[in-house]
Amino acid sequence: MKKIQIIVFSLFYLYNYSQNRELDSLQNLYNNTEIDSVKIELLNEEIGYFYERNNPDSAIYYYEKSIEMANSHLKNIDKKPSNEQLTYLKLKANALRYIGIVYYEKGTYDKAIKNVLESLGIYEGIIGNTKNKQIIIDAKNGQTYCFIPLGNIHYDQSSFDKALEYYTKALRIHDELGNVQPKSGCNVNIGNVYFEKKQLDKALEFYFKALEIAESLGDKKSMSKCYNNIANVFSLQNKFENVIEYYSKSLKIKEETSDKHGVAMVNTNLAELYVRMADSLYEKNNPAKRLEALNLAIEHGKRGLEIAKEIDALPLINPSASAIMRAYKRLGNFSEAFKYAEIYMESKDSMFQDEKIKSISDAEKRFETEKKQLMIDKLNQEKEINEYELLVQKEQADRQNLFIWFIISGLLLMVVFAVFIVNRLRITRKQKKIIGLQKKVVDEKNIRLNQHIEEISAQRDEIEAQRDLLEVQNQHIEYQKQRITDSINYAKRIQEAVLPTGEYANRILGEHFILFKPKDIVSGDFYWATRINNFLIVTVVDCTGHGVPGAFMSMLGVSFLNEIVRKKEVTKASDVLDSLRSSIIEALQQKKMLMHNSRVSLSVKDGMDLVLCVLDINTKILEFAGANNPLYIVKTNKELIELLPDKQPVAIYEKMKPYTNNTIQLEKGDAVYLCTDGFSDQFGGEKCKKFMAKNLKVLFVEIAEKSMQEQNVILNDTFNKWKGDTDQIDDVTILGLRIE
Repeated sequence: MKKIQIIVFSLFYLYNYSQNRELDSLQNLYNNTEIDSVKIELLNEEIGYFYERNNPDSAIYYYEKSIEMANSHLKNIDKKPSNEQLTYLKLKANALRYIGIVYYEKGTYDKAIKNVLESLGIYEGIIGNTKNKQIIIDAKNGQTYCFIPLGNIHYDQSSFDKALEYYTKALRIHDELGNVQPKSGCNVNIGNVYFEKKQLDKALEFYFKALEIAESLGDKKSMSKCYNNIANVFSLQNKFENVIEYYSKSLKIKEETSDKHGVAMVNTNLAELYVRMADSLYEKNNPAKRLEALNLAIEHGKRGLEIAKEIDALPLINPSASAIMRAYKRLGNFSEAFKYAEIYMESKDSMFQDEKIKSISDAEKRFETEKKQLMIDKLNQEKEINEYELLVQKEQADRQNLFIWFIISGLLLMVVFAVFIVNRLRITRKQKKIIGLQKKVVDEKNIRLNQHIEEISAQRDEIEAQRDLLEVQNQHIEYQKQRITDSINYAKRIQEAVLPTGEYANRILGEHFILFKPKDIVSGDFYWATRINNFLIVTVVDCTGHGVPGAFMSMLGVSFLNEIVRKKEVTKASDVLDSLRSSIIEALQQKKMLMHNSRVSLSVKDGMDLVLCVLDINTKILEFAGANNPLYIVKTNKELIELLPDKQPVAIYEKMKPYTNNTIQLEKGDAVYLCTDGFSDQFGGEKCKKFMAKNLKVLFVEIAEKSMQEQNVILNDTFNKWKGDTDQIDDVTILGLRIE
């Protein structure tokens, strides 16, 4: 636990360092600016926004500071409206709106409404005091920016009529100004209000309006959202065919954009839908269609569950497992239903807690059983005593009758009877004494029984106390687990932030793809690229281990590469590896130690396997240096070239030698592949064997002529199909690059 905290703290420090540098640059820009309107805009749009997510109170402070500066200027300006006055009024209105949005996100609705309404009033005043068309347009756009958060606040408070009023006002202004894209969002908001009010036809009307705008703009994200909303309305109307149509359209877009969470969500929705369809078909006595619906529910449910497990999305694992379980139950396949019922239950609560609760329940049952048995024993003993007393009473009655008969029989027998009576009296006293002793024994047993009952009650109280303690401990364990998971997820966001992606990667690498599949939340693999003059330097690295330890090593690797290549401008491939090895050895304090048998022992074996290329953009000459990992090149004539690495890691090693610098002339259209061993080492297939490097090379040759995006999809699908239900054993990284 302590090691994890140290690693996360180190990653958090690196992230904060970059954040602080950004803030420092903004502060310097603010201090070096002499124009107050520019300063106010910096406070609103840059500095305040910087703090808005991380420290809302600081954001409010800077927004209020910008308002003070604007008010100071407004006091010194002539009351007659001027462009300067309107500029500062607009800046003040923006700051008030931003403050309102911060309070909205904090849940302080009264302050949010107060500030946004004040901002809205300023925009209305600006419109009434100028004839400048551009200023009027800006102010009207500002009004829409106020109407939307006001609508959101009332929507969250279930004041749907008021929310509808503000959303409609925003839509009306966008229509007036010809703002096309914002109209889509306004129509979605209005549709959401009608959806909550159960006015489903009106909701559909506005969702379709939003969809029409999104389709005209080619905005796939908005299109997918509209398809989902429309499908949700049709679902409430039990129009199953329409629901399937629009969920399928949404699913297609989410698959095209590699939105794994969205793909899992839509598949789960489809699984739930087909279960409902099956129930409806059962009532209509249509067994063939019902069987088809249940099979489709299982298919989509398993697809959703697979992806949900891959991205660790518990809220999707639970409903997808539930849908599959219910589908199998309706098919009569109770073994499969039970299998997914277990997944459903595991996602809902931990097995550990269930077992503990069950043990407490069993203890309570044993207590009640034992208590009942003791009561039965006590009643049996009391019954035996009562029967014995009745027998004694009966004997006494017989004796009295016999005594009367003796008197009647005559005086002659009096002596005999007298002797008999004396003897019987003696026996009676003895019997009474025995009865007294037996009652004493019974009383003692009753006392012990009551004591035993009290002891059992005390044990039960102790069991209940232990159960309460167990619940507290479970809550503490869940809390600690959540803290660790949150920390690792935060580390994942930091790790992803330092990897080249998006527009930056496209600008540096040109036509390329990156297949990056961490085994755990954070990865021991990483990729890195930069350009120095006319040289493109790119590398794919496999650090020792995976998960948090591997991620820590990857952050060290990124830091050292930035120092070696970007700052020192080392551009020879073998020199970069030599310098990186020296930095790793020094950072990890790795040493060689001589053992008693004269063999060398390494104090720390952590390190990296990597493939690194330096490409001259002008001449297309490529330099390659590798540590245990080769480089693959597929020429335009489908010839595969494999450049072999040095068999030594980037770390301390028994026999260290300088890395080899390989050079090769490339041509336009050649495909270059850098990868770790995670793909080729993955177990899978029918016989659960490794994929093997030879099969990966064949695959590279088969797909080399396709676009880089198609290659990425093929490699990802091949890996997932090969792996199947087998666990991923290592991080996987492949970077493909087309020579331009």
